[in-house]
Amino acid sequence: MEQVVLLDEGAMGAEADSLNSSVLLEARAMSQDERGTDAALKVSLHEAERIMSSQNKVFEGPDK
Repeated sequence: MEQVVLLDEGAMGAEADSLNSSVLLEARAMSQDERGTDAALKVSLHEAERIMSSQNKVFEGPDK
C-alpha cells in the first residue's frame, strides 16, 4: 500500500519548500538504489514529521 504525504508548502515558507524538494529527490534516489519504495516512504514520512514539528503543527503518522 502506497501512501503520499502532502504538505502545505505555502504555510511552511521557501526554506521548508526547498528542503521538501530535496527530501523527495533523496527518497526517489533511495527507491532507485534497490532499497525499495518502503525505505523511500519511511524517509519521506520522517522528514515530513520533522518539518511539521518545526512549524509547530501536529503530524500523525501511520505508525503512531
